[in-house]
Amino acid sequence: LKILVVCKDKLTMTNTFLAQGGISVAKNKEDIPFFIEDTLKAGQYKNDIKAVKVLAEESAYNIEQLMSFGLNFDTDNNGNIDFTREGAHSVNRIVHTKDN
Repeated sequence: LKILVVCKDKLTMTNTFLAQGGISVAKNKEDIPFFIEDTLKAGQYKNDIKAVKVLAEESAYNIEQLMSFGLNFDTDNNGNIDFTREGAHSVNRIVHTKDN
């Protein structure tokens, strides 16, 4: 598999290069507007607002779907999903899975 990344700036300035490997998720319905704002801010408000809303509104369901397929996300000592903070997010809402 070969992948080509095309960018307008230096490769080291792209989201692909800067990505830290987690999946952002709105932790509950109350978090959705904050998730949207954090995502818009990270995109310098150049994002497609409709796409960001869909991303935020469907994120928890999509994480549940991935788990139902057998994907195990990192958990804390109590067995709950371990949310971390990355990038422009104002709260811990990033999930990870250990690399195999």
